Amino acid sequence: MHDLLVMGSGVVGNFAAAYFRRYFPTLRVTVVGRSNQELPIVGESLVELSTQFLQDLGLSRTLIEQHLPKYGLTYYYKLDPSRPRDPGYIVDTNVYRNYMYRAKRRYSSQGWFLVGDAADTVDPLYSTGLALASVSIQQVGAMVRRDLEGKLSEAYVEDLDRAYAGVHGTSSQMVGTLYEAMEDGIQCHLRMNLSISTMFHLAIPLILNGYYTDPVGARLAARFGGPSGMIRQLGRFDPLIARAARKLSTPSPEHFIKVQSSLTLNFPYFEYHREEDIPRSISQMFRHMTAMRLRLLRLAGIRSWIDPIQLGALLQTLLSAVAVACFGRRSLKNSRLIQWVVAPRRNRRQRGTSATSPLRHTKPWLRKIAERRPASRRLRLP
Repeated sequence: MHDLLVMGSGVVGNFAAAYFRRYFPTLRVTVVGRSNQELPIVGESLVELSTQFLQDLGLSRTLIEQHLPKYGLTYYYKLDPSRPRDPGYIVDTNVYRNYMYRAKRRYSSQGWFLVGDAADTVDPLYSTGLALASVSIQQVGAMVRRDLEGKLSEAYVEDLDRAYAGVHGTSSQMVGTLYEAMEDGIQCHLRMNLSISTMFHLAIPLILNGYYTDPVGARLAARFGGPSGMIRQLGRFDPLIARAARKLSTPSPEHFIKVQSSLTLNFPYFEYHREEDIPRSISQMFRHMTAMRLRLLRLAGIRSWIDPIQLGALLQTLLSAVAVACFGRRSLKNSRLIQWVVAPRRNRRQRGTSATSPLRHTKPWLRKIAERRPASRRLRLP
């Protein structure tokens, strides 16, 4: 008999044990921790992913009968909401730096996995702690299932690890940079608009359709969440938003856009959760980013129009919107083009050289010279 050992009886540990017991009924699941633990727990506001996860565990009735419903959020970007023209100001602040930690590796093909706070800290601002933990638990379940089938590979484990690192890193980056503009209502609400749009048009659709447990889907998600993905895209907005905010010496309610609108929350997609609608969802996100950048460029002035970084970012989002829209209603993870793009480089470049050959990273013209010489005198190139 196989065993699953959960070290820790906190919220995430118990959720993980409940998930394994529900989806692996033949396995013996053991939780190591204090059974009579009575510690003060700060209630967390559940978001869509964490609520969906609890429903999958069969806890829908518990959520309805024993928890307070949250019907929506209201954001106030000034200290006195009764004074619409008050831009707000800082009364006092305390800053804690370098308190977040992140594991270099969360999963291993040797049978150990880190989930929840054991792997990474999550800033509570957007209430994404349990949501990210639910993604990690489902990834562990997918790896356990493959291990039971004798199909678990190191490459698959690394793909899932990078995918989770991408979504966690993007979420942390969005929250971390938001603190820099908390005192400025214009900057704060524009950054939040972009963050929420990214989450609801990109991350959540991929998660709900199993991309973070699929080999191709995980590599695609890691591309979006990597340093050259959405982190760079959103980071290039920050200086442009700051320039536009400085142009508004006396901001008024007309300068604000709705943060949680039907556009940013992606209402049409969440009516069905269909995978064939993912390209349209992602394309809509890039179109929204393109339109917002154009509005900010007009507001920021001529200096921003000649900024090569902003013009390059504008072109990139526009081309991304067009490129993703070209997939129509086809599945991204089943597309041969996507499979080729996200495939490991060693699998894409098979030019007659063995994968273990010391010449595989050598310049083509230097490789030809080396291969012409007899084997006994062949150059040993790095």
